[in-house]
Amino acid sequence: MAPHRLSRRNLLLASFLAAGTSGVTAKSHDRFSSGFRQIDDGVLPTLEFLSRVFRLEGDWLPDFSFFDDGERADARAEDPIPGFTRMHVKIGRRAVAETIKISSGDFGAALTGVFAHEFGHVYQYKKGYRKRLLDMDANASVRLVEIHSDFLAGWTLPQAWWIRKVSDLRVAAEQFFELGDIQFEAQGHHGTSLQRQTLMAAGYTWGLSSPDNPDKAAERGLAVIKDLFPQWFRS
Repeated sequence: MAPHRLSRRNLLLASFLAAGTSGVTAKSHDRFSSGFRQIDDGVLPTLEFLSRVFRLEGDWLPDFSFFDDGERADARAEDPIPGFTRMHVKIGRRAVAETIKISSGDFGAALTGVFAHEFGHVYQYKKGYRKRLLDMDANASVRLVEIHSDFLAGWTLPQAWWIRKVSDLRVAAEQFFELGDIQFEAQGHHGTSLQRQTLMAAGYTWGLSSPDNPDKAAERGLAVIKDLFPQWFRS
């Protein structure tokens, strides 16, 4: 057998494998464990899949971990800390638990959507969309950034081999419904539940006919947002 080339992706996967899990649940202090073994078993292929479809390689391949998100479900893509170049995708353990609850155990599509949304933020950072969208927003909020990433997340779903049924989209949409908010004037407004579902569904539809090109998906997502919410953009 030929030796494997050492890459950032291989290092990430190796570190995850080294952490491992035993039993039904994992210790909360293990940054690579969600607290649910069945979830942890699917993380590696999900990270591999999303890094491929968003074409994230080298320094753009983000670090990853689960974290304790307290009383409110949370997931985030954090900027590189000073002295480092990689972003950090973090998925909250409560977010995982609530997704399992919302989906009645059929969590594959919903969690893939949550992961994909955060990887979408990494892609936005890489391609300059985050600054571009922030500059465009009439309220100087993050709503354009967030719902654009919802579109990108929806776009990834048809490309995941484990998502095959129309009901999978419904489950994923329900998760996005839970992630919406009604703080319209807040800088941190992410879009309402219906708005987020709409963009995710639009991305899913685009992904059915135009997979494998995140650049085209990103431009299509921006065009859809401009059509649906022209009032959100600076004149």
